[in-house]
Amino acid sequence: MTSTMKVGIFIFLFLFVSLGNLSGQNYQRIDSLHTELQQAESVVVWEIYNEIGWAYRFSYPDSTIHYSNLVLASKAPSSQKAKALNFKGIAQVYQGNYADAFTSYRQALDTAQNVSDSSQLAHSYNNLGRLLLSQGERLKAHQHINQALRIFRKLGDEAGIGYCYKSLVELYTLQNDTTKMLDLLHKTLRIRQQVRDVRGQVSTYQELAAFHKKYAQFNKAENYLQMAMDLSQGIKDEMTIAEIYLSLANLRYSQGDYPRSMQYLRKVLVATDVFENARFISSVNLQLAKNYYAQQQYSQARIYLQDIVNKAAENSLQQQKEAYYYLSKISETRGEFASALALYQKYVAAKDSLHNVDKAITVERLENRLQIEERDKQYELLKANQARNQEVLEQARVKNIAKNVILLLVIILLLTLLAFYYRVRQKNRFLEQQKQQIEEHRQQIVTQNLQITRQNQELSEKNVRLEAIDEERETLLGIVTHDLKAPFQRISGLAEILTMNANIESSENQKYISLIKNTSQTGSSLVNNLLNNSLIQKKQELQLEEVDLSVFLRELLDDFENEASAKTIFLHLSVEPSLTLETDPLVLGQIVNNLVSNAIKYSPSGARVQVMAQPASQGGVQISVKDQGPGFSEEDRKNLYQKFKQLSARPTNGESSHGLGLSIVKVLSVRLQATIKLISESEKGSKFVLTFPKKLSQSTPSSHTSPDFA
Repeated sequence: MTSTMKVGIFIFLFLFVSLGNLSGQNYQRIDSLHTELQQAESVVVWEIYNEIGWAYRFSYPDSTIHYSNLVLASKAPSSQKAKALNFKGIAQVYQGNYADAFTSYRQALDTAQNVSDSSQLAHSYNNLGRLLLSQGERLKAHQHINQALRIFRKLGDEAGIGYCYKSLVELYTLQNDTTKMLDLLHKTLRIRQQVRDVRGQVSTYQELAAFHKKYAQFNKAENYLQMAMDLSQGIKDEMTIAEIYLSLANLRYSQGDYPRSMQYLRKVLVATDVFENARFISSVNLQLAKNYYAQQQYSQARIYLQDIVNKAAENSLQQQKEAYYYLSKISETRGEFASALALYQKYVAAKDSLHNVDKAITVERLENRLQIEERDKQYELLKANQARNQEVLEQARVKNIAKNVILLLVIILLLTLLAFYYRVRQKNRFLEQQKQQIEEHRQQIVTQNLQITRQNQELSEKNVRLEAIDEERETLLGIVTHDLKAPFQRISGLAEILTMNANIESSENQKYISLIKNTSQTGSSLVNNLLNNSLIQKKQELQLEEVDLSVFLRELLDDFENEASAKTIFLHLSVEPSLTLETDPLVLGQIVNNLVSNAIKYSPSGARVQVMAQPASQGGVQISVKDQGPGFSEEDRKNLYQKFKQLSARPTNGESSHGLGLSIVKVLSVRLQATIKLISESEKGSKFVLTFPKKLSQSTPSSHTSPDFA
């Protein structure tokens, strides 16, 4: 077996252990993408090809290359081709074809530059940097990763910045720069939290735990592993959960806490029941064996160690080496010196094999660096030749275009002269006729203009008269309703005084006083609604100011205390402290007044009317009015906001209803850009919920917006 083959096998096994579970996670996504591909239009086929290729990159890199080539061979936009080249390069890295990957990344970079695709350009730089880093070219790698980082920062692409930080963490790890590595890990974590990349957060927590374990900071390491565990359990990633349990077991083992380590290992064994991964299970068995060995339970340890060496084909050389070592120590402890020697010799052989693999990897890396350098030279030479060829072709093309243009201009000139000659002859024949026709048309236009001028003047005079009439009508309505409001209020007040007078005992007098009071309240309510309707018709500009809702709503409810007390109705106000709203207080007051008045009117004696204000989920404010009335029928919902429309429900104390209140609420709510939602059940009461924006936009929505129902 050649060194190249050994390296290839090593890389394959590493990827299988680290990424094998991801292919299972991608299975459903790949299946859905194939379904989309069958139904997709030609314009989106390239995007689906790229997505399928990306999903296959871990488990089937050959498939990734296949779908990338389909995109490259198609008429896909250059931005999609740049993405396909990047995906192809990643798959080639997984195959160990680093020189081919370098070529793909360079082509992706050039393609992205040609179409000014900054995102793919940044990904290309980062991919090239990671490739160079894997081959020991740290300086060049650093330059490429920093170039990618600058582009991602300019784009504001937080996920891309996270990718670059991840690459730099690997660079600083190789340089043993622990300070920079730890700082970048925390920056990577913050970015992945911002973009809600749960799997990325889990991975970063695991890296932070490994860092702190390396420096014997066991408490910090365990805290990070627990945070990774919480996130993994949330997304039900069984493989990662098992990996974290194994890390926790190793951590406790390093501290000498073997019982706690065994507890975690038992959880690992439970988790591994849902998937098959021989390499991972062998890692668990090795840790179990080490725990039993540390506790001098040699028989138990030997069972797990023997399982590892019996399945050598499924396990890594590192696992085999450790298994032989501990088996040798167990045999030595038991006085089985011949067996101990034989096992120790196998341990040494496995150790030598690992050393040979490391040397093969080093040789392979050097060969890859040479290939990459050669490919880079070839690529630059090819680009230079292409540039020269393109220049020659461009010069030839320009010459041909010039010849063709000259010939075409000569032909056009001749045709133009010929056409001009015939047109002049034709125009001369009809010149006098056209002149006469133009004069006739001119006279007609003059006559029509005079008629239009007179008509416009008449229309203008009519509009002026109509505006004056409309203004007089609105003024008269305002005067009448305003002058009516005060007498009704005085009548209501006098009725209230008479009601409270203890000397009045006659039931007949009480009856008439109650009738006066109800009539005055009805008249006052009607006048208020007429005023509101007049306000709506005038379409006055909103007078906006910042309103403290706690104070504002309390003052509004205080005006209803007498009305509510008369029906023994309890008014309850609930407002979050310091809650404010930018609005027109007059318009908002009219909305709340109408809703509270209706709630009192339709609620039975002893009921509860609740007014609540709280922040809305989208940053605005939500105000609700809830009663214990009869609720609204399906037929009432259809006519809820229509003017003068009588609903089936009737006031509980004989109050009158004129059908204006809710229509006014609807129109005024639209002026404040609020949405209305009705929650109502028959015989269970109703709740009107109004949601206001924190700040009003410049344009006011149409008053015909339909309300929401629930």
